[in-house]
Amino acid sequence: STYTHIFDLDEVAHWFTDAFVMVGGAASYESLASSATSFIEGTGIGAIAESGIDELSSSAVALLPEGWRVAVPKSEVGRYAVALGIIFLLNLLRNPSASLAKLALWLRALAFCVTWREKKGMKKKDLEKCIVPPGRLGRIIKKKTIVFIRHGESDWNEVFNCKNKLLRPPRLLRAIGRETLLYPTHHSVFIDSPLSAKGVEQARGLGNFLQSSADAQRLEDVRQGGKNSNTKKSARRKKIIRQLRGESGLGDSVLVSSNLRRAINTGCIGLWRRLERTRERIILLSTLQEMSRNVDTSSIAGAGEFPEMSVVTDVLGPSFEPEHVLDASENDGNKKLCSQALPRFERFCEWCMERDEKTIIVAAGHSLWFKN
Repeated sequence: STYTHIFDLDEVAHWFTDAFVMVGGAASYESLASSATSFIEGTGIGAIAESGIDELSSSAVALLPEGWRVAVPKSEVGRYAVALGIIFLLNLLRNPSASLAKLALWLRALAFCVTWREKKGMKKKDLEKCIVPPGRLGRIIKKKTIVFIRHGESDWNEVFNCKNKLLRPPRLLRAIGRETLLYPTHHSVFIDSPLSAKGVEQARGLGNFLQSSADAQRLEDVRQGGKNSNTKKSARRKKIIRQLRGESGLGDSVLVSSNLRRAINTGCIGLWRRLERTRERIILLSTLQEMSRNVDTSSIAGAGEFPEMSVVTDVLGPSFEPEHVLDASENDGNKKLCSQALPRFERFCEWCMERDEKTIIVAAGHSLWFKN
C-alpha cells in the first residue's frame, strides 16, 4: 500500500512484463531457474564453485537482450555472482509486485536491526523489581506448569552457527543463491528462517522420543545416574512426557508457539501424532517471538495470519492443512520497531495465568527468549 502512493503498480507491472518478454520470456526463465536450483541444491556443504558454474553463468548471460554486455569475471565465485544477479533481475521483471513486497520486508527487518533495543529494562537492577523475595511470597493463589521446547536447527543456524568456521563462506554463498531464487515468493532463507534439513530430523526425533517409553525411561536413568533416589522428580518428568503425548486423565494442557516459522515447524512435526489424534490447534503467540536484532527474528506473517508452511507440508504431506492445525487469532504480527522484550514476557505470563489449562506447552520457542 505504501508503493501505490508513489506510482501506479499496474503500470509498472505492465512495463516489467514487456521487459521480461524482451529478455527471453517465461520458457527461457524457467529453464535457467531450474538449472540454478539444481546447481545450488546439489552443491551440498562443499565449495560453491563447482564445474557447473560455467554452464549456469553462460545460460544466464545468454538470456540478456542482444546488445547487452556483461563482463563475466574469471573467478568461479564471480561468475556465480553474475548468474545470481541476472536471475534476480529476471525475478524482478517476472513478478514485480511480489518482489517489491519482499523488498519492503527486507527493509523493515534491517530497520529493526538498526533500531534494536529489546534488552532495555532487563538489567539486574530492573529485574529485581519484578521478583518477589521467597520470604514474602505469601499464599500461592494459582500455579501453572510451563514446558519449553526449543526449535530445531534453522537455515540461519546452519549458516552462521556451524562450529566449523571454514564451512560458513560456502554455506553463505549457497544460502544467498537460494534466497535469490525465492525472492519473488513468501518464502525466505534468512527472514523468519525455517527449519533446515537437520532441524526437520531433530523435530522428527522429538516425535519419536515421545512415542517411545524405552527412550523416556533411558532419559530417566541418565539423569539420575541409574538410581531411583528421587521418585517424586521421576514421576513428574514421566507425567510431563505423557502430557506432551496428549494422554487423557492428566489434566488439560494447551499448545502454543512463537509466530516464527522454525518454531511452528518444530511443533507441528514433533507433536504431529498428538495433533492428529486430538484435533487441537497450536495457538500462535507473538509474545513468544525471538528477541534479537538479526533478520531471522522478523516475522513473515502479519497479524491474524500464519506464515507459509512448505517445510511442514513437505514432511507431513497433504494431511497437514495449516488452517486446521494453527490458530493465528492471537498473533499480533511482527514485533514493533524500537520495542522491548520485557513487556512481551509479562504479557505471556499474564496470558498463561488467565488460561484454564494447568499446563502450557510452548511447542516451540527460542533460545534467547528462554534464557532471558
